[in-house]
Amino acid sequence: MITTLLALVVSTASAADSNEDGCVDSFFDANSVCVSTDATIATGLTIGSGASVAAFADIGPDVTLGQGVIVASRSIIAGRLGEPGASAIGNNSIVGRAASIGVDSQIGADVTLGRNAQMGARLQAGDTVQVGYANDIGDDVELSAGAVLGALVSVGDHTFVQPGTVMARGTQVADAASALEGSDIGGIIGPDVSIGSATTIDPLARIRKRSTIGDNVTIGQNVRIARDVTVEYDAIIGDNVTIRAGAVIGHGATLVDGTFVGRDEVIDPVASGLAVVAQHTSTTSPYQTVYRLEPQTVPSSGDARVWYQTSCEDAGLRPVSCDYNNWGPNYNATAWNAVILEKTYWSCNVSSGIQSRTGWSGVITFHVPSSDGNGIYATSGESNGGAVGSMVCTD
Repeated sequence: MITTLLALVVSTASAADSNEDGCVDSFFDANSVCVSTDATIATGLTIGSGASVAAFADIGPDVTLGQGVIVASRSIIAGRLGEPGASAIGNNSIVGRAASIGVDSQIGADVTLGRNAQMGARLQAGDTVQVGYANDIGDDVELSAGAVLGALVSVGDHTFVQPGTVMARGTQVADAASALEGSDIGGIIGPDVSIGSATTIDPLARIRKRSTIGDNVTIGQNVRIARDVTVEYDAIIGDNVTIRAGAVIGHGATLVDGTFVGRDEVIDPVASGLAVVAQHTSTTSPYQTVYRLEPQTVPSSGDARVWYQTSCEDAGLRPVSCDYNNWGPNYNATAWNAVILEKTYWSCNVSSGIQSRTGWSGVITFHVPSSDGNGIYATSGESNGGAVGSMVCTD
C-alpha cells in the first residue's frame, strides 16, 4: 500500500503526533509507516508500507519511497527539481545516516547507500547497487545493477559503471565535462586505483591496488593488471594482456592481444621519431617485447642499415636480428646496435617468426633479402629498396 502526503513542509511544530510515539500521525494512520516528527518533509512525499524516515532527515519535493525503504537520521534526499515525475527510491533500499542524494535521482530496489555517502544530481542506481561509507558520487552518474562500491570511493561526473562492477576502497574515477567524455568502468578494480576520464574498462578486466590508469585508455577482456602499474593516457590494452607489478605503459602505447609485460618493465614506445602502432611480448624468458613502427618505404639509395638503426633509435628502441652464433656471421648486426631475438620463441628468420607470433605482415628486420623480401643484409647493406614495410624494434 502507498500513501501520499500533499502538504507544505512538516516540522516538529506542525506535525501531528497525538499518541506521542514520535511518528507523524497522517502517515502512520494511513499506511503504518513511521515518518519522524523531527524529519523535514516537503510536498508530495509518497511512501510505501513498512518504510521509515528517521529524525532530522530532510526530504525534498515529490519523492517516492518504496515499500520497506529506510531513510536514516540526518540523511538528505533532494527530491525533484527539473526532471518530470518523482525522485524515486525502490523497495527495501537503505539510505544511510548523513547520506545525501542529489536532485532528480532514481534509485532502484534493494540498494544500500552507506553512511555519509554524497551523491550528486541525476544519479541513476540500478537494483542491488551497494555504495559504501563516505563515497563521493558526482553528477549524472549511472551505477548499473549489482555494482558494488567500497568505502571512500570517488566517481566523477558522467561516469557509467557497468553491471556487477566492483570498485574497492579508495578507488577514484575522474570527472568529465560531458557524457561523451565520461569513463565506462567495468571489472574488479582496486583498492586505491586512480582512473582518468574517457577511459573504458571491460567487465572481465582486473586491476589491482594502487595502479593508475590515465585518460582515454581502453582496457580489453580478461586483462590482468597487477599492483602499482601505471598506464598513461591514450594507451590501448588488448584482450588477454597481463601486466606485472610496477610496470609502466607509456602514453599512446598499444598492447596487442595476449601481450605479457614483465615486473617493473617500462614501455615507452613513442619517445620520438616514428610512432609505434603495435607491440608484442614473448611469453617465455627473457620476455622480449617487439614494437612495430608505422609503415615506411625502404630507401633505394644510401645505407639501409643506418636508416633502420636510426629509425629505431629515434623511437627510443633498437633494431632486431637473428642469433648469428647459430646462423653464422652473415646475420651479425651488432655493429648496428641490433638486439638478438631469442631463437626458441622468435625463430630465424626473425621476420617470419615475428609474423607468426603477432600476425603482422611486411615487417622489416636484419636478415638476408633473398629469403626475406623486406630484410636488410647486415653484412653488405643490401635491401629491396622501394619495398613498403614496418620496421620492428625492441628495447
